[in-house]
Amino acid sequence: MTMFNPPHPGEIIAETLDDLNIGIRELSRALHVAPSTVQRLVGGQNKLMIMRGSENILGCFLRNGEKLA
Repeated sequence: MTMFNPPHPGEIIAETLDDLNIGIRELSRALHVAPSTVQRLVGGQNKLMIMRGSENILGCFLRNGEKLA
């Protein structure tokens, strides 16, 4: 039986950033984190941690596809 290996959340975020033409620095400013933190997440080096309040930002980001400010 083969096991399913789900993609790292960073892969999904990277694809979404690409589709919406949003850079890592822009996302990091919107989330109030260092660009290196987002880079490590997208690169698969960090685990995704949902912090209180950040899910609303990510939800809007993924839903609307609008530029983050």
